[in-house]
Amino acid sequence: MKSILILSHAMELGGAEKSLLGLLNAIDSKKYQVDLFLMRHEGSLLEDIPENINLLPEIPAYTVLARPLKDVIKERHFILAFGRIVGKIKARSYEKKRNIIDSGVGLEYSHKYTVPYMPKIQKQKVYDMAISFLTPHYFVEQKVRAKKKIAWIHTDYSKVQINVESELKMWKKYDKIVSISDAVTESFLKVFPDLKDKIVVIENILPEQLIYKQMDEFDVSEEMFSEGVKLLSIGRYCYAKNFDNIPNICSRMLNKGINITWYIIGFGVAEELIKEKIREEKKYTQQQLADKLYVSRQTVCRWENGSRCPDLITAKKLAMELGVTLDELISDEDITDIQSKYGIWKFDRVKEREKIQMMQKRILDFIEIIGGIFLAISLLLRVQFDMKVPAWITIICILIVTVAFLFNFVLAKKLDRK
Repeated sequence: MKSILILSHAMELGGAEKSLLGLLNAIDSKKYQVDLFLMRHEGSLLEDIPENINLLPEIPAYTVLARPLKDVIKERHFILAFGRIVGKIKARSYEKKRNIIDSGVGLEYSHKYTVPYMPKIQKQKVYDMAISFLTPHYFVEQKVRAKKKIAWIHTDYSKVQINVESELKMWKKYDKIVSISDAVTESFLKVFPDLKDKIVVIENILPEQLIYKQMDEFDVSEEMFSEGVKLLSIGRYCYAKNFDNIPNICSRMLNKGINITWYIIGFGVAEELIKEKIREEKKYTQQQLADKLYVSRQTVCRWENGSRCPDLITAKKLAMELGVTLDELISDEDITDIQSKYGIWKFDRVKEREKIQMMQKRILDFIEIIGGIFLAISLLLRVQFDMKVPAWITIICILIVTVAFLFNFVLAKKLDRK
């Protein structure tokens, strides 16, 4: 029986992830033994992975790649944090020299300069085939042993800006490159014409059972049969898909007298940008909305990123200002949570506790980042340059960690007395 390893990021609700489910369902389990390695065991589609697929355990170093840098340092992955910092600096330098923004170089470099410090995946095993299903593709190239290696591309390369020379070296190390459509192939070959002999087209395989399952989860009949034009956009919120243009287009159509409702379903890095564009079309900046609700701009920002929730009275005002119902603004579960957390009878106590917690978080974040930088430098000197690290660096690192622990202990005691 042939062995196959497939590597992907996670199983969030997205087009590429659904395509992966289709591929997993299509592979003949009598002929192929499939190991699936996910960097993070997260996402609503995780439960839909076929039973015959062997889901490999998480490797801690890979789980932190998509997390904020401060979390990487908190979890003591200092050398990985250093690699990401180097990648970020080099990406910004590359973009600045070419006067470009929001390129794909940042993601590419964050992986490229981190991969040397990552552990091997199933290092004792040699697979017949290894598939890197989502970009960037450095991990299968360098961290998996396989007789044949394949990279999958889902991206329209006419929509992204990359470091062509850097990526070309990586692509050449793959035996085959699979494109999901003729259009994707055409855009890819305009950028990498030398890879024409490597590329093949395999269209997305739709997971039929998942489609029927999701059809029964929501009843949208009331929405669909209401008056006016209905538009629906589904996809990942990324800059290449231009979801952030929808609010302006919708506003212009409304101004022309067209009765239109435009639904957007998805998730991704551009979600905050889309929300900002919607607010701008309603003629609200964060500060203007804050002024209307008698709160600070930072409070509105926290509501948007999900780190805080408004109290019920403010939530009602917010719903009225945005022209939505309270049910549309927050779910029943959120209301229950808000009532228990922000009830008037315990408001002062909660507010004081939150101040202390915020103070604790800021102090510890600062201390751990400083300590992490020193430790990263120490490890880099030892591993990369085989140099003896001065004793004072080690002493400083120990002192920083000790101070962080003492602050944590004292503030925890203060919280216990509340």
